[in-house]
Amino acid sequence: MNDLEKILQDQIKTDGAITVADFMAIALGHEKHGYYMKQDPFGKKGDFTTAPEISQLFGEMIDAYIVQSWLAIGSPKDFHLFELGAGRGTLMDDILRTAKKIAPDFFEALTVFIIDMSPTLIKIQKDKLENYNKVKWIDALPETMSTPFFILSNEFLDALPFRQFEAKEGTWFERFIDFNEETNSFEFILKPINDSFEIPKPFAHNKFYELNEYAEEIINKIAGYRKENEGGALFIDYGYQTHNGLKDTLQALGRHEYKDPLENIGDYDLTCHVNFSRLLDIMQELGLKGQCVYQRDFLSTLGIVQRAQQLVSKTPTQKDAINKALNRLLSDDEMGTLFKVLMIG
Repeated sequence: MNDLEKILQDQIKTDGAITVADFMAIALGHEKHGYYMKQDPFGKKGDFTTAPEISQLFGEMIDAYIVQSWLAIGSPKDFHLFELGAGRGTLMDDILRTAKKIAPDFFEALTVFIIDMSPTLIKIQKDKLENYNKVKWIDALPETMSTPFFILSNEFLDALPFRQFEAKEGTWFERFIDFNEETNSFEFILKPINDSFEIPKPFAHNKFYELNEYAEEIINKIAGYRKENEGGALFIDYGYQTHNGLKDTLQALGRHEYKDPLENIGDYDLTCHVNFSRLLDIMQELGLKGQCVYQRDFLSTLGIVQRAQQLVSKTPTQKDAINKALNRLLSDDEMGTLFKVLMIG
């Protein structure tokens, strides 16, 4: 049993079983032993690889989309770009590099704000991005928005702590993590829902439901911002767009392999699949316009295939690597349809 597991065991002994959301918050964000607080999880030597680490093409397409959004609202002289969970800073580096080269007016208007919880990753981000003299690091999204804005995240929503609910014989229960003294291990249990939360009606016929309160809060904030200023958002993540057949999507990932989320706590990344249908429902309730599409279609519409062909013509020795990366981003059996893009504009 590692140090974080001992802390969790003691907490559960004292206060009782904890929600899946509280479990994730501790496993990922404990100030000393949390997964994101003690390591760089990205790349070949890490636990997973994200799209920006696969190819510069990804960041270039994101830049093109944000520039289009900026132009659509009249090219404001001041424009605030927020990135939630910036990883190693690769995506923002590609965005700023591309903007400086092909959209200098947009680059001049930009102020970038990064929100991240990982001290390790923030240091890497600063080393990579500070020379642009455009980037600031803040703790959270602001309460109000006084400037035209854009909010961006890639594989951020999936790592936000979420609650899980399960229906048994027509009654909904919440899923908790408890510690079993007999087996000396952590386990899932069901308990009555102890607050006023009710499963949203479009999803109530399911046997399982996951509530990402933090993601819903972000959508609500954007709706508030839009009352004050023009702006948009882009959320890229793996997830589903359906009201039916929902199931448990909690997963642990270590060294690019799936692991037991209740073992080696703090050593593995914990994520869920994002319920994009729920976020779209909330957007509709709040009067926000937008849509959700496959990553494949989003990148293809922006011209990623043509850009890849340009790169191949300039660096023919990199043809295989460029095409391999392109396939990984677009293919149905890779990231092409598993990953969705939620656009708010």
